[in-house]
Amino acid sequence: MTERELTVARLAATPTLLGEMARDPGTHAWTPPKPGEWSIGEVVRHLVEGDRDTFLPRLRRMLAEPRPVFDKTQRTEGDNADLSTLLAAFAAARKQTITLLGGLDEAGWRREGVSPSRGAVSVEAYARTMDAHDTEHLRQIQDVRATLGLTPKRCEARVALPLGELLKPLAATPDLVAALAAGLDAETLSRRPEPEEWSMKEVLAHLMELDSRLFLPRFRLMATEDRPRFAAFDPVAWARERDRRAGRFEDDLAAFRRARAEAVAYLATLPPGAGERPGLSGFFGPLSLAQYVTHMADHDLEHLDQMRACRSIVAAPAALPASARRVADALAAAGVTTTIVVLEHAARTSADAARAVGCDVGQIVKSLVFRLRDSGRPLLVLTSGANRVDEAKLGALLGEPLGKADAEFVRAHTGFAIGGVAPLAHPAPLTTLVDEDLLKWDAIWAAGGHPHTVFRLTSDELRRVTGGRVVRVN
Repeated sequence: MTERELTVARLAATPTLLGEMARDPGTHAWTPPKPGEWSIGEVVRHLVEGDRDTFLPRLRRMLAEPRPVFDKTQRTEGDNADLSTLLAAFAAARKQTITLLGGLDEAGWRREGVSPSRGAVSVEAYARTMDAHDTEHLRQIQDVRATLGLTPKRCEARVALPLGELLKPLAATPDLVAALAAGLDAETLSRRPEPEEWSMKEVLAHLMELDSRLFLPRFRLMATEDRPRFAAFDPVAWARERDRRAGRFEDDLAAFRRARAEAVAYLATLPPGAGERPGLSGFFGPLSLAQYVTHMADHDLEHLDQMRACRSIVAAPAALPASARRVADALAAAGVTTTIVVLEHAARTSADAARAVGCDVGQIVKSLVFRLRDSGRPLLVLTSGANRVDEAKLGALLGEPLGKADAEFVRAHTGFAIGGVAPLAHPAPLTTLVDEDLLKWDAIWAAGGHPHTVFRLTSDELRRVTGGRVVRVN
């Protein structure tokens, strides 16, 4: 494609990108990020005024008159419209612009007008100005979204993050999906919050299938071919292909883990500069590989939010046992942002807990309480669910042999029953050892004060809230 064709393609894509970025702010559409700054609605209004009242009329005169001289544009009355009306007005004006530019020959692109601020300007230069103006304000809307705490739309804003910064968050998404599904049965995971809205099972199927059917194949094409073209993805048509509530959530999650691991591994092999490889999307218009991978990360965030919202509706929160509420309060006081998950069945073993939350058994924190034989003091060992503790080794490390702790001793010193011992919220601080194997996981799961409760945290958070000493336990 020529640079002119690319400019027209970007201009043609802007109404779709703008509509997507303004689709979900709801009551925030007219909320300024800071006093004196434009809201999303005000940025859209400015774009409407720019196209309808300035760019389009001047472009028409440049093509119809010999070197017209432009006056400063007067603002048109009636712009206090609602957001949907403004978006429609922008799309209508931009469609006319694309029609004019799409039919130009070489002489047409070279025609000129005289701007009050820039002097003589050609149609080609004016189109590039429109393109730059679009990008500036799409990015402005993304900045507003970020300030208001809305899901990022960075690809729509023509923003690309470095590929190396995207690999870790992309790799973490399957674990986040598993955490959101923890404790829910198959019927709840397949329940739709509203008749036309997706269930958690359908959201997972969407993530899984797009990785294998869309993202990875397109990444490979962009990395190896000269500006490949892609059709726009139609989520409505996808949803109508079949009922994706059928089948096991666990099977789809396993397939998603495999597909995501393959995509991340492929991206990790790409040479420096590969992020600049171009493609042409039926939705985004011209974009780079790094922009598209940035979209994949934002797409994850959007659908994780969708799953959270779905869960809040279809799974009425179970009342936490008093012991679990104590853990929740301690976590909040320690600055750990997480949720105590109530499981349908008690997680008496590490394998039970791993199956319930959909993680590796090595990510389960086993809380083992011992009674030191000489002093009678309690010892808490937080070990990976995949490991067995070498008691003699730890005894030598501490200079005192380890003895067994009965249920009464465990409850007296931790405040919890065996099978639900949390790593914090004890009556008094405990001498604590942390298994070094837990540190290799980004996310781990610990008991939440009751055999039916667990919570997710990082290994760094575990070390911080327990003050534990990191050791090898086996």
